[in-house]
Amino acid sequence: MINQIFTRLSFCTFLIFGVFACTDDFEIINTNPNAPETVPTAYLMTNAQTNIMSTLRNNGLGGRMGMLYAQYWSQLALTDESRYFVFTGLTNNAFRDLYLNLYDLQDIINKCTDSPEQFSASGHPSNQIAVATIIQSYTFHIMTDIWGDIPYSEAVQAEENTTPIYDRAEDIYAGLIDKLFLASDLIEESKPGVRGDIIYGGDMVKWKRFANSLIMRIGLRSGDIDAVRTAAPEAFQSNADNANFQYAATGSAVNPLYVDWVENKALGKQFAVSKTLIDYMLSNNDTLRLRSFATNLENDPAKPAVFRGLTFGLSNSKSIQEFFKGVSLQTENLYAADAITPLMNYDEVLFILAEIDNDETKFREGVMNSAMNWNVDRQSAKALADSMTFNGLESIICEKWVANYMQGVQGWAEYRRTGYPELPAPADGNHPSAMVGDLVVPNRRPYPTDESQLNRENYTKAAEQLLDPGGQQQTPMFWQ
Repeated sequence: MINQIFTRLSFCTFLIFGVFACTDDFEIINTNPNAPETVPTAYLMTNAQTNIMSTLRNNGLGGRMGMLYAQYWSQLALTDESRYFVFTGLTNNAFRDLYLNLYDLQDIINKCTDSPEQFSASGHPSNQIAVATIIQSYTFHIMTDIWGDIPYSEAVQAEENTTPIYDRAEDIYAGLIDKLFLASDLIEESKPGVRGDIIYGGDMVKWKRFANSLIMRIGLRSGDIDAVRTAAPEAFQSNADNANFQYAATGSAVNPLYVDWVENKALGKQFAVSKTLIDYMLSNNDTLRLRSFATNLENDPAKPAVFRGLTFGLSNSKSIQEFFKGVSLQTENLYAADAITPLMNYDEVLFILAEIDNDETKFREGVMNSAMNWNVDRQSAKALADSMTFNGLESIICEKWVANYMQGVQGWAEYRRTGYPELPAPADGNHPSAMVGDLVVPNRRPYPTDESQLNRENYTKAAEQLLDPGGQQQTPMFWQ
């Protein structure tokens, strides 16, 4: 992993031509590209945000892992991954690419710590450090939820360390909570915000709320309810605070699903919306949200909408047969070139509060705000929320699962943590290589095979801690 990370040829040239479709700070283009030590940190910020979101939401880690493992989508063809076969190239690439961008964020932190005046044109240095730390924490959190123990404390601290240790996942969780509290305290709302920031456009009030909302997510998952309660007053207050990433209509920051499904003409060949999700939503008469998730099979607008999901985990031949009978695909808003994709929304904060206090009011507020996120008007959203049956934790997590559509790793994580919703096993059985343990989905992703060569000693130590060091999919996370 680490050797590949330092192969960064023509880094500044890449940044110059890859960033400007994603930011309004066009005057920075006058910076001399041949002087990398003076490149504004705004470039690094834009580059890191763009590439992290592209890696997490692309056709690979996003589609062929997260959206499948949460059973939001089903595979139409080449269905091995919906039966939990793992392609090593996908894992290697995602692991490497996420660490590359963690280094970019650490570069911002180092520059603004060591030479604050030199890089203050990209925002007040403490605000830049805070935002870079928050995005780093968000990324490390998702990575440890995928792989478990990973390089953390030594991973981006020194470039000469090419073999970082693997930290225990529970220690990473505790460290992330501490870092996020520090980042929140570091924010100076009265000082200039961060330039090159696609997520919030430099709004430091919202970054502070995002940091505290992430603390709530991480604290709930690890059982640190004190952290959850401490962070809650400073977390998201409405949907206006949602952390969203806006892809660009053109350039290097185009939605990766658009690139794969439209430009590369793979639309309809890999995924349909799963029967698991559609059947659950139809059972709650949740058709208004469903219109934003899945295509309507009824072409006549005067007739009731018809949604039909694809059975999860079918063999190739059976999947294709079911597809030709008519199944709902993803709606165009999800794979538009300039689509918006969420990192975390206000509804999740409400569901967390509902869970820790078994609060029915917060549950219904969560459903309502989720529906409004998916283009449902407030009155209809409230009516939907009021119609929901409340059965404590099961209701909360099932509706949190729906609300986290397009955040596949979150849906998968909440299933592993709680066992909700009740996901069916693959219809035609697991792939022979899959070792998924007690639940019907894998408990984790196997480590990248590259690590066995590039960081062999630490990789071996980490793998030996698992119940199944060969397959690596069975061992539960510490929070399960």
